[in-house]
Amino acid sequence: MSGQPVLKVEKISKSFGPIKALQNVDFELNHGEVHALLGENGAGKSTLVKILAGIHPKDSGRIFIDDKEVEIPNPYVSSKLGINVIHQDIKLVNGFTVGENIFLNHELTKNGVIRWNQIHRESAKILKKLDINIDTRMLVEKLGIGERQIVQIAKAISLKVKILIMDEPTAALTEIESESLFKLIRQLKAEGVSIIYISHRLGEVFAISDRITVLRDGKLIDTVKCEKDIAEKVIHMMIGRDIQDLYPAKDKTLGEVVLELKEISQKNNLENISLQLRSGEILGVAGLLGSGVKNLAYIVFGMEKYEKGSIFLDGKFVHIKNPKEAINKGIGLLPEDRKQLGLCPGLSVAENIIMACNDAWGKLGFRKEKVARKFVNRFIKELSIKLSSPNALITSLSGGNQQKVVIAKWLSTKLKVLILHEPTFGVDIGARAEIYSIINSLANSGVAVLLISSDMLEVLGMSDKIMCMYKGKITGTFDTNIIDEKKVRALCSGLQI
Repeated sequence: MSGQPVLKVEKISKSFGPIKALQNVDFELNHGEVHALLGENGAGKSTLVKILAGIHPKDSGRIFIDDKEVEIPNPYVSSKLGINVIHQDIKLVNGFTVGENIFLNHELTKNGVIRWNQIHRESAKILKKLDINIDTRMLVEKLGIGERQIVQIAKAISLKVKILIMDEPTAALTEIESESLFKLIRQLKAEGVSIIYISHRLGEVFAISDRITVLRDGKLIDTVKCEKDIAEKVIHMMIGRDIQDLYPAKDKTLGEVVLELKEISQKNNLENISLQLRSGEILGVAGLLGSGVKNLAYIVFGMEKYEKGSIFLDGKFVHIKNPKEAINKGIGLLPEDRKQLGLCPGLSVAENIIMACNDAWGKLGFRKEKVARKFVNRFIKELSIKLSSPNALITSLSGGNQQKVVIAKWLSTKLKVLILHEPTFGVDIGARAEIYSIINSLANSGVAVLLISSDMLEVLGMSDKIMCMYKGKITGTFDTNIIDEKKVRALCSGLQI
C-alpha cells in the first residue's frame, strides 16, 4: 500500500426527498489498498457506491481521482475513469458463453472482426488465475450461482480496472471459491489495484482489509486500521452497542422431545443422521456447503425424500411427503434463499405474511380480511418490521426486514418446529441482533428451533446444543459451554482436534 490516495471523496451529500442518504461523508482509498466500507442496511454504503458508479448524481461535495477533481455523470464515465463495480445481484447475459460475458462491450478485435478464439484464451487465463476450472465456451445459464459470481469477477478483471468495488462478492460462493477470491484480491492489491470491499461477513473483512470505514445513518462514524482485536470496536461503530449485546442470554427451560430423527440416510448426501429436538430448544447444526445440512432441512420439511430411517413428531412416527403436510403438522422452514424459496416477490408484505396461515383463508380460497389484517398488524408490530405500508411490495424492504416477514409467515401458523437455514444470510449486523432476539423469543415460547448455519459464531452464540456435520455425517454433538469456535470449524472441515 503506497499511502497515496487514488480516490478521495470530500463532503459528499445525497438526499432522496426528505431522506438524507449521505451527509458530508469523507472517504479515501489508497493505491493498492483493500478498504472495507461497512454499515447496516440504510447506512449509505450503496448510495456512495452508486455515486462513484455514475448511477446517482451527488447533491454536493467533491470527488478526486489521482488528485484530479472529476465529475461522474454516468456509468460510462465511471468506467473510463477506471472504476468497476461488482454488484451483489449478478449481471450476466444467460444466452452468452462465459467468454462472451467476460469480454462483453470490450471485445477483442482485429480490423473490425471479433477474435473469438483470443477472447476464450484470455478468459481462460483469467479464470485460471482465480483457480477456477470453467469452460469458457459454456453458456452462463448452465452455471451455478457461485460460478456465475466468479464470471462476473473475471469480467471486472478483464477491464484492467484501477478501482474495483466489490459489493458482497462472496454471498453466493463456497468456502473454497471464497478463498480463491481472497487470493486474487491479494494479487490485485500487489499489482496496485485499489479495492473497496463491502460485506456483512465481518470475519472475511478483518482477514483481507487494510482499513475499515463505517457509515451509520448516512454519516461517517470513523475510519480505522484493520488491526488485531478490532472486531468489538467496529461492531460498536456500526450498531452503537457492544458485541456482547448481539446474542441474547440463554435462560430457558426445555420441554419434551418434539422432533426426533433416527438414522436418516439419503444417497450421496446423508448417512445415519440421528437427533432429538426438544420444545424450547435451539439445536445448532453447523456445516459448510456439501455437508448435507441443506438436505437435512429439506427432508424434515418434505422437500426431499430419504432412503432409510424414521422421523417422529411428538413421539409418533410421521412420513412427511411434501411441504403442505409439514406445514399442517406444525413445521416451518426459513430457507437459505429467501428470495427464491421463502417469499413471493410479486406480492405485498401482507400477502407474504398470511401465505401459510390457514385461519386467514376460507374454504373456497377467499381471504378473510379481518382475520388477515389482525395477523399482519400483529406481527409487523411484534417483529418491528420497518415498512411504508403492509401493502408495499415485499421487494421494497431491506434484507433484514424481508427475513422478518418470512419468520412472521410461520408465526401465523400453529408452529411446533421452525427450521432456520442461514437465518442471517445477507443481513446487516444490526438486523441480526433483532432476528436473534426473535429466535430466542420463539424458543422461550416453546417452539423447537433447528438452526442450520455455516456461521460458527452464530451457532455458538444462539444454540443450546451444537451438532457438527461433514460430508453427510455427524462429526460430534456438544453442549455450547464445552466447545469453542476452533473445534466447531475443525469438525465441520473433517478434522479431529
